[in-house]
Amino acid sequence: MDMVDDSIEVHINDLLDIEDYVELNRKFNKLTQELISNFSSEERQKFYEYQKIDFELSSYQSSLAYYIALNKK
Repeated sequence: MDMVDDSIEVHINDLLDIEDYVELNRKFNKLTQELISNFSSEERQKFYEYQKIDFELSSYQSSLAYYIALNKK
């Protein structure tokens, strides 16, 4: 998983050249801000925990995809 994270870190700026990614990211951030602006402190904390777990799950899935792609060469 660390290898995937390192690889993503190296290439993350490549995504900024993709308009669809930039627009989707902008919409996501705007929606997140709108959503949490109405949350209480406790709800906000739960939401941040939710986001953290979702990110960790995505990292595992990306690692698996990267592993599969490397082994198909």
